Amino acid sequence: MTLRQSTLLYICVVFVVVLVASYLIAQHFLLGSFVRLEEGNVLENIECVVAAFDNRITSLEMTTSDWAFWDDTYFFVQNRNQDYIDKNLAPSTFESLQLYAIVITDTQGELMYSGAYDTQQDKEVAVPPALLQYITNSSLFIPPDDLDYTVSGIILLPGDVLIASSCPITDSAGTAPALGMFTMIGTVNAQDIEQLGEITKSTLSAFPSNSSQVPADIVKARRELSSEGPFYVSARDSETISGYALIHDINDNPALILRTEESRDIYNSGWDSVIFSLLMLLACAVIGIGAAIFLLEKLILSRVRNLGESVRQLSSSGDISARVKVTGKDELSALTEDINKMLDTIEKHEFEQAGLRRNLESEMTKRADYTRELAHELKTPITPIISSSELLTDGLKEQPWLNLAKNIYRGALDMNDRLDDLLDMAKGDVGILRLNLEDVDPMSLINQVAGEVSPLFKTRQQSLKVDLPPSLPHIMGDEVRLRQVLRNLLNNATKFTPEKGTITVRARQAENNLLVEVEDTGRGIDPEKICLIFQPYTRLSEDKEHQKGLGLGLKLSKTIIELHHGKIWVKSQRGKGSTFSFSIPIIQTP
Repeated sequence: MTLRQSTLLYICVVFVVVLVASYLIAQHFLLGSFVRLEEGNVLENIECVVAAFDNRITSLEMTTSDWAFWDDTYFFVQNRNQDYIDKNLAPSTFESLQLYAIVITDTQGELMYSGAYDTQQDKEVAVPPALLQYITNSSLFIPPDDLDYTVSGIILLPGDVLIASSCPITDSAGTAPALGMFTMIGTVNAQDIEQLGEITKSTLSAFPSNSSQVPADIVKARRELSSEGPFYVSARDSETISGYALIHDINDNPALILRTEESRDIYNSGWDSVIFSLLMLLACAVIGIGAAIFLLEKLILSRVRNLGESVRQLSSSGDISARVKVTGKDELSALTEDINKMLDTIEKHEFEQAGLRRNLESEMTKRADYTRELAHELKTPITPIISSSELLTDGLKEQPWLNLAKNIYRGALDMNDRLDDLLDMAKGDVGILRLNLEDVDPMSLINQVAGEVSPLFKTRQQSLKVDLPPSLPHIMGDEVRLRQVLRNLLNNATKFTPEKGTITVRARQAENNLLVEVEDTGRGIDPEKICLIFQPYTRLSEDKEHQKGLGLGLKLSKTIIELHHGKIWVKSQRGKGSTFSFSIPIIQTP
């Protein structure tokens, strides 16, 4: 992922997190404040409805008190004169006072007068027996000694909701003993409920609290009102919110539940505010992200991209003298300056290394030249020694002269081989060792070399095994040099393998390579010395008495195998022998 993509991803993630957090905060605080405002408004409205309901009861109390504290009413209770009824309790009285019924009882609660008027039908009606029974059987309507005693409230009858107020009957001065109770009764019908609702501009409904045939929200409100208090507010859905109030009857028992229904204009306004705020935040965020991306691209990303392109050009050109252009004075400029300082240091070190390489190459060339000259100078006198000693071995028949001639001949040949190795080593060091590549049959090569060295193994009482498959693929190589490598490995194996030991030569195809292994049962090599085995002039200290030569055989073998684009390696375990292996690419047939 590029720096640009990572930055855009991080910005988008932060934006989403901020947007979600803003939404949650707005919903909790902003919308919550609107919800609280809405609930407060509904609560205030339901309280106004209850206050209006209480005002009507208070107004009825005042009217009842005026009629109860009146000499005419007091005299009526004393003599029950019809003239009082005809003049004062006519239908016009019920209409003007908006009364449903008037009941007068004596001090024992016995009925002295009852009258009712249906204002909707505009006619006198009989007082319901249930109402009369409720009044005459209740101790609330027995006058006490206290003339200030007043009882008022709701009377809940089957199918009817009434409001009543009752006061002791006495004279106008309020000094005479009470002779009974004067009770005025009003109705609470649908029209009354509608008029109360108009006060708060809401839809008002009334439900008996003890009824089972009520809506589900009333059931819930009844439970909440009984435990939480006289008022309760609840949102019914996203469009409607209701306020509930519990009204007690004249005996202070739950009697009526009032419900106001209002549209959730405040709540919806809150949602509009939340959405508007989020849209504004989104717009600001988009503008901010765009500005951030623009500034990021202009001030950072484009400069980082240009810096990377400059570094790539320097890398591809290989010109360590070139420098990156420095622009500005900020952290990226400091980074560019650090890169230039690094290039200065690299250039300085490269210059120093170049000088060291030139000196080293000069020394190696001098050493190789010296080695070649030395080998040439040594080979000049050794050639006649070889020729002369060979003639002596052919001509002499008597001892000990024949053995002496043979020793001279073998020593001269051995010296010549060492000089050849030294000369090849010098050529390899300066890169002038060349291969004469041709098609080589590895099976024939291995069998021939094994046959050449088998007399040496017999003289040392060692066993040489050749483990070859039925056929092997041909390789492209220098047969003479490969013979030299295989001969070196077998000579080393016989040097470090005790008498009656076994040396095994194996060969097989390993993928696209020819793999040759020379395994011995000798003493093995310490692990820490394996890494030194292919270095020139290396001889294991504990085996110096068994070794002849300059220690160039394995180094020269490694050089020859690598010139064939192959590899050479060794695996060894102390006390269990060693296995030298090399691989050479196989000729690919079309």
